[in-house]
Formats: sequence, C-alpha cells, structure tokens
Amino acid sequence: MAVSFKVSRVDTELRVQLRELANARRRCGYRRLFVLLRQHGEPSGLNRIYRRYRKEGISVRKRPALARKRRTFARRASSLPRRHHPVGNPD
Repeated sequence: MAVSFKVSRVDTELRVQLRELANARRRCGYRRLFVLLRQHGEPSGLNRIYRRYRKEGISVRKRPALARKRRTFARRASSLPRRHHPVGNPD
C-alpha cells in the first residue's frame, strides 16, 4: 500500500515572495532571505526556504571580476607596512 504526501498549502505564494526579495536584494543568500521572510510573517523553516531557493535557481549575484580585482589591490596596497629604515645586516 502506497501512502502519498498531500501538500497542505500551496507554495506559489512563498515562491513569489522569495523571488521578489531575491531580486530586490541581489547580494543576499538564502539565510538572509529566510530572516527577511520571517520578518514578513512566513512560518517556513530554513531547510524549506533553502529547498525553494535552490529549486527556483536563485543564487547570490557575484561582483564583476574588475571590481573584485580593484578592491583587493586597494586593500593590499593600504595594508603594507611602511619601512623607514633598511632591513638586514648593515655590514
């Protein structure tokens, strides 16, 4: 005897909310979207949100390579210590 699971509520509302939030906040992952959905009154758990997130094909938008390269270069240049005296053996 096969027992089938019957969905108690339709996920279309959740999918629409998830898609709208993901489009509005492109740099947010599923954990942040879960918190935002909770603030809007969504009772779903984190695992369910993650499943819907993956099923919808949503992912965190990556920054362009040029912006990443420029940012790391600026960080590297500012974090180098300045040496006023020569380093090494003076002989």
